[in-house]
Amino acid sequence: MDNFDEIYDRYIHCSECEWCCAPFKTRKDRQMDHCHLTGEFRGILCQECNRNNNHCSNIHWCNRENKYVARIKRNYKQIFNKLFKTREECEVALKQFKDDNWWLFPWHVPNL
Repeated sequence: MDNFDEIYDRYIHCSECEWCCAPFKTRKDRQMDHCHLTGEFRGILCQECNRNNNHCSNIHWCNRENKYVARIKRNYKQIFNKLFKTREECEVALKQFKDDNWWLFPWHVPNL
């Protein structure tokens, strides 16, 4: 990365999640979010935001539709909600949504 020093400085001095704005509980709560396809750095998130945007906690069985439903919520609002036949399809779709729409999330905006 060309801007490693800038990212490292941002990581060290960050005191709250760049997505949900919650203060970090511990130093270990900070995580550097990145695209798993390109490796591009996207921001510093708390463990909960980083985990909830990736996989299984966003996948539920929908009895009414007899299918799996994949959901992503941000600030209690759904930003992604789709039905799939298999859990694997859900996991792929959630990862692709996050990787394709990284610019929708506020952590790509540099702190001024």
